[in-house]
Amino acid sequence: MAGASPLSENDAAAAAYNFPSHYLDVSTDLRRSFRHGPIRVGSPAPDITLFTLEGEPVGLAELSGGQHLALVFGSYTAPPCTLHLPALEQLKSSLEGSGSRLVFVYTREIHPDEPVPPRGRVVSPHRTLDEKLAAARLLMEEFSLTMPVVVDDVIGTVHRAFGALPFQAVVIDRAGIMVFRSEWVDAAQLGSVLANLDDRQRFAAEGSMRNSYSEGLWGIDAAGWH
Repeated sequence: MAGASPLSENDAAAAAYNFPSHYLDVSTDLRRSFRHGPIRVGSPAPDITLFTLEGEPVGLAELSGGQHLALVFGSYTAPPCTLHLPALEQLKSSLEGSGSRLVFVYTREIHPDEPVPPRGRVVSPHRTLDEKLAAARLLMEEFSLTMPVVVDDVIGTVHRAFGALPFQAVVIDRAGIMVFRSEWVDAAQLGSVLANLDDRQRFAAEGSMRNSYSEGLWGIDAAGWH
């Protein structure tokens, strides 16, 4: 079980990353920077370390298990995240037997110390890894999640590497290349990306595969996204 890790003792870094209250400007400055980095599609994913709910470190290779890997980043106090958990659970079930995995990465609280719908619970900013693990277990238990849940460190090392937005996703193929990232998570869109990775394998076997780089703006229903 995790104790007071060196990461959790870095008070200055933890305070800078973990919002003391709702951070409205995340919708402007972080989203603006997200489109220009820090890791671009087509680049190798960084060597990351996350934590199981028991506090044990786990790396990218172990998380993927040789499969394509979709990482969804979120937290208990991000309403769009909890709103879309049922759709993500359906996607996770549909991937069974395929060559892809869906893993949830627990990040920071975007509405700390506020009663957030739909459950109205209050979760405080994380000061230690143990507090963050407890919040992740609360999310998993209250929403009956079956998808794997892992936890970023208390200073958000992995979350910041991929953009640090409240509810975002990346897809890393089995070769370790990031092939997709999105500032909002849409389960249908994510499912299409993962299905295309299966198609890509078939195209390659037939000798007819080439990569096509795409950029786009994806319309979402803003109802309930706050």
